[in-house]
Amino acid sequence: MIQNADDMPFNKSEVNIEIFLLRNFLLFLHNGKFFDRNDVKAICDAAKSTKAIDITKTGYKGIGFKSVFTDSYRVFIRSADYFFKFDKLEPIYKDFWQLYNGYIESLNPDAKKKFEKEYRGKEQEFLNIENIHGK
Repeated sequence: MIQNADDMPFNKSEVNIEIFLLRNFLLFLHNGKFFDRNDVKAICDAAKSTKAIDITKTGYKGIGFKSVFTDSYRVFIRSADYFFKFDKLEPIYKDFWQLYNGYIESLNPDAKKKFEKEYRGKEQEFLNIENIHGK
């Protein structure tokens, strides 16, 4: 989290951070750049980064922030107009076909059959989110 804040100063000014321990939560605040659409898309995808083209940035590989999921079940993010959470305990993560329903429905009929053939019977391999950080 510190690395992300350091990599994204606002108007090239120094980034200040504050960390608070609140019961079962760690609250991390900084005065760096607010998220834009590309930042949200990058943080929601594995190994993606808006800093990928700038190897002078600590977080150019796109995996730094994702390490918070190793020890967290819920992560809340608020940045300007964006407010969302990642929650391993949400029921949708227990049902492979519900989780990927939107994607599956977007496929053409041949691709849909191929997807279902490839993943039918292997659902548990892709629902064990406890092991995601190790891949």
